[in-house]
Amino acid sequence: MPHRLKEERWILREDGSGTLITVMDALGKEGVVLSRTVRIGHTEAIKRAVEAGMGISCLSRFAVEREVARGELAIVDTTMALHRWFRVVYHRGNRGGSAFLAMMRWLMEHRSRA
Repeated sequence: MPHRLKEERWILREDGSGTLITVMDALGKEGVVLSRTVRIGHTEAIKRAVEAGMGISCLSRFAVEREVARGELAIVDTTMALHRWFRVVYHRGNRGGSAFLAMMRWLMEHRSRA
């Protein structure tokens, strides 16, 4: 499957993006070099480009869940391992608010599915 991906036009994030680094590392481990790429710096713009048939992309499952539920985008299973690490940053004097605690609960609940 990974080698079939090199034939596609890819809609990729901008240089320096953690998503771009993760995808390129995973493809590189499979020996896949992409030759047809377009760079777009915003997730929403990438989703619209894919919906318009401009190519394929690799985005977080959480970023596309509404579009997948509506049938506008589809998830393609692959054998490649794609993992991202996120770091939570906060003001040292303000980390106990209800929004912060709710976000931390959500992150902990979803940490192995992202």
